[in-house]
Amino acid sequence: MILHLAGRTPIGQGAVKTVYRHPQDSRLIVKVLRDDIYRRRLQMRPIHAVLFPFRHRIYIRREYRAYLYILATAREVFLRHIPKCFGVVQTDKGDGIVSEIVCAADGSPAMDLNEYIRTAGVSPMLAAAIKEVYECVSDSRWTSYDIGFQNFLVAEIGDGKLRLMYCEYDHVPLLRRWFAGRLDKKRQRRLARFIENCRKIGVDLR
Repeated sequence: MILHLAGRTPIGQGAVKTVYRHPQDSRLIVKVLRDDIYRRRLQMRPIHAVLFPFRHRIYIRREYRAYLYILATAREVFLRHIPKCFGVVQTDKGDGIVSEIVCAADGSPAMDLNEYIRTAGVSPMLAAAIKEVYECVSDSRWTSYDIGFQNFLVAEIGDGKLRLMYCEYDHVPLLRRWFAGRLDKKRQRRLARFIENCRKIGVDLR
């Protein structure tokens, strides 16, 4: 069965993917490649079309494999910050990843961390949520391609409490011996940028 997303209004968009509510279940979302990127990946040279007939499907399926890797290896406390994923489906915009929606208290889609800070400022509850997710990320044996604020959604979980949910499944495991040193340096640089961004909003992680 193909899910039809064409004509629907996205609830979010990043540098690579667009996010839609699942047309059959409002508790879920579907993430697909942005239209311009999807079209570009379909427009391959003839030789590439022969050698890599499913090139446009690699990105989404790689992200799903990364989620399965996290699920199998991450500590339970870290999994609290990863939305559950329910597999890859076919849509009229290419392959899509189905996952649970992250919501605000009123049931609307959660804002990313940048937007939340612009709207509500940095409360003690938000500072505590940032520190909690940083402890998980800094103590983990994987590194993310991007742990910028735009990839964290702010979930309101009741009693004024907040939890940051990481909405990008694409990670690089730090278990490949021949790349371990380089990847660990990249991880440290990203953590340093995260710490600096937190310092700018008044949250001290040291």
